[in-house]
Amino acid sequence: MSVFVKSKTGSHTACRRNLIIASLIVVVLVCSCLLVYVFVIDNGGEVHVKNEVELVRAIDAVKIGESAVIVLDNDILCAVHITIPSHKDITLTSNGNNQFKLVGGAKTFSAIRVELSGVLVIDGICVTHVEGVSSNGVQNFGTFTMHSGEISGHFGASGVSNDGVFTMTGGKITNNSCYTSGGGVYNGGTFTMTGGEITGNKATNSGGGVANYGTFNWTGGDIFDNTANTDANVYYEP
Repeated sequence: MSVFVKSKTGSHTACRRNLIIASLIVVVLVCSCLLVYVFVIDNGGEVHVKNEVELVRAIDAVKIGESAVIVLDNDILCAVHITIPSHKDITLTSNGNNQFKLVGGAKTFSAIRVELSGVLVIDGICVTHVEGVSSNGVQNFGTFTMHSGEISGHFGASGVSNDGVFTMTGGKITNNSCYTSGGGVYNGGTFTMTGGEITGNKATNSGGGVANYGTFNWTGGDIFDNTANTDANVYYEP
């Protein structure tokens, strides 16, 4: 009597082949998405982001020496500060006519930190902090330009702490409160103001609006209704 034994080798081989094909398809799709994502940023196109992870990835994807416009599609809460690395040029703006918020949530960390030789442009977003968290709005060691939008709601530190080059052409720096000097702006670098408003800020010591320890070129814009023990609106180091 003969016994017939069905071989499973063929079916196992087919299964392995199908798994390999499926894996390759997934890899190709992922790589394709990444290539398109980087391609858009490399060519200076607008990249839309909806959360902290997407924002960080968008900044990371910009090549050294290149620029990108990153558009906030809604308010974004950040667990740590957003860093603008050296030799990257980043513009942060809002979708449409909205003024979406970039909200810092980490104590002692600035909402945004611009590193040496980094470039940041704010045009139409609000940089703020979770209530009760002590930190700066923007800490700049590179080049920072504010065209429009708002920097507000920072307590225990300045709205802008500048040790680089800061230019303000528009927008508003308001409702910031510092334990020392420079509620709105603490300037240890070069600050040029041609437009916008610095108002409603507080400092325990001096310079509720601006505390200047560097070079302050003020040719336009308004600084008013700030409070401090001395030199409520603008303090100039003797």
